[in-house]
Amino acid sequence: MEKTKPIGLYGDKEILIPSYQQSPEEPKKKTKDITVCVIDKGGYLDFALELAKQVKKVYYWTPCYISMDEPQWKDALTGCGFEDEGLVRIKKLFTDYDDTGYKFSEVDLFMFLENYYADWHEMLVKQGRHCWSGGYAENLELLREQSMGVLNDVGLAVTGTKIKGLDTLESYLKDKKNMWIKTSMYRGLFETFRWDSYEESKSEIDDCSVNKSCGAGDWMQFVAQKELKTENEPGIDSYTVDGMFPDAITHGFERKNKSYVETYTLLSELDKANQICIKKLSPVLKKIGLRGFYADEKKVMDDKTVYLTDITAPRLPSPPNQILSRLYTNFAEIAWFGSHGILKQPKFAGRYGMMIFCESDWNGKHEVMLNFDKSIRDNISIGNCYKKDGKIWAIPTMHEGGGTPCTVVAIANTVDECGEILKKVDSKLKIHKGSIDLNEIEELKKLIEIGEERGQEF
Repeated sequence: MEKTKPIGLYGDKEILIPSYQQSPEEPKKKTKDITVCVIDKGGYLDFALELAKQVKKVYYWTPCYISMDEPQWKDALTGCGFEDEGLVRIKKLFTDYDDTGYKFSEVDLFMFLENYYADWHEMLVKQGRHCWSGGYAENLELLREQSMGVLNDVGLAVTGTKIKGLDTLESYLKDKKNMWIKTSMYRGLFETFRWDSYEESKSEIDDCSVNKSCGAGDWMQFVAQKELKTENEPGIDSYTVDGMFPDAITHGFERKNKSYVETYTLLSELDKANQICIKKLSPVLKKIGLRGFYADEKKVMDDKTVYLTDITAPRLPSPPNQILSRLYTNFAEIAWFGSHGILKQPKFAGRYGMMIFCESDWNGKHEVMLNFDKSIRDNISIGNCYKKDGKIWAIPTMHEGGGTPCTVVAIANTVDECGEILKKVDSKLKIHKGSIDLNEIEELKKLIEIGEERGQEF
């Protein structure tokens, strides 16, 4: 007999739950006059700071007082001290009595940069408030095994075996090699990992055992995907309003955990793989009422079969949010009108964007000061940071492998120009035991060449 599953462990079986949204209407306020409240978990602070340049005021909230652990200063500090850049850190979200002057009743737009807030979206919109979010559209990303069925239903190729239970997963993988293992909903369990063989990768299963001992092992849900060997990996980093996409689509190439390069292409000129996925998914996104970010990853095989392997929605994709916050010059307008059901076209600061992560072993256990010339402030993207006496400090990640205190970003009209800007930025940035690998510039150029050989115009 199967053990009773706790209510709400993975949500409803039907994942295409329409999000409550107001009917399309013109906003009553101009974008420059609105007050925005950004709901985040700390990682997208930079996007909120860039947004503050386009609106009247930005309030910034993270769940530092409602985390699983007791509140810590390192969590509460994120976003503090940036009032001079137009951003005010708040403690309480649903109140008019925060000591910062924040009033819940005066917020025009609530912008959700992370998932797991679908119920808050529903509550706010039903009160007549405007949100840049997707509500239960997050299920497309969080409930991987169910979303495979959605993709299959609209005629997209899917790959992967659905597995329930940690013991079942271990048994399934005993004779398997070269797999990718993904989990649903509870992303804190582990990041997607590669399974080389039982002998080499069993420790990944063992690492999950602490969760199994809590009684959840029998209910954990996984997707095991055979490795798809191809260098043709198109994807998009865009946004949608009720299934409508802008005329120009941003897309790029990633060097995992190292660097990213981004550009935009007219939707009508986008490569065939991306056009097919947009056309087939648009009705689904309209049904669920997604008014927010949308990004995905695909693999195109030699026989032209297109596999949509990952969806990011409605949260902000990371990367390349560090580029998008600068490449788009009117994202506040896009979100404000989008929350009203109206699609606004993007305006761009340049044709290309490039970014390289700064790595610091020291930042794993210690805070790190970002020491840079003021002339390159716009090229420095930050996450979990605070400002004190005019200096920006990166909060320790508490990870053994170190941290990423910042990212350097360049926007220009050619890829070569982006590379030259990043070299200049590197010469004016100093971080304790931190470094930027400028070799990534050439590595990204190689990815662009490979993509263009396969029909991905860049």
